[in-house]
Amino acid sequence: MSCHFSPWEGEKAKAWAWPRQVLSFCKRGGHGLQERLRGFAKGMRKAPTDAEYALWQMLRARRLNGLKFKRQEPLGPYICDFVCHERRLIVEADGWQHEGSKRDADRDRYFEDRGYRTIRFSNGTILEDADAVASQIIDAARR
Repeated sequence: MSCHFSPWEGEKAKAWAWPRQVLSFCKRGGHGLQERLRGFAKGMRKAPTDAEYALWQMLRARRLNGLKFKRQEPLGPYICDFVCHERRLIVEADGWQHEGSKRDADRDRYFEDRGYRTIRFSNGTILEDADAVASQIIDAARR
């Protein structure tokens, strides 16, 4: 069996950039991408960053305006930090390594093509100004 997961064909397929772990998994002849992503997501849920933990305490159990969020949720070939499927909203907590990331731009475009909006907050903003973060998430969910 071949390992072909590209959602595009032709020229777009050449530019498709997969996360490093997924690429190495494919090169080893692995199958079951969704099972593999679920395993990564489960591990990420067990070891959140301080900002992810703080954001989850805000979002969990419909605490924020009654919105239901899931954390570390596989969506296509990616794992979202937090996603509200009913509002098609993705919330990402980003550390310094995400600043100006082409990979993040590709991710956002992938989600946008599927009808999801992505909003990103720096870890510092989440930890220092949680009220402003909550307000921006509520505003984004209303759109």
